[in-house]
Amino acid sequence: MNTVYIVIGAVGFIIYFLRTIALLFKPVWLQNTFFSKEISKREIIYYHIIMMAIMIFITTKAISRL
Repeated sequence: MNTVYIVIGAVGFIIYFLRTIALLFKPVWLQNTFFSKEISKREIIYYHIIMMAIMIFITTKAISRL
């Protein structure tokens, strides 16, 4: 069960990281993908808060089960 939390956390973090890169730097290889869809500044803030909350929750779950 531990590995499930760690894998979910890792995948979530990778998606979060790619999205952040796509929104900040707009690299060519991430153009016209799900990650580079234009959203407002408020949505970016909400997205970051939600993602960080999920990451913290999953990470603490995984660590507490070690």
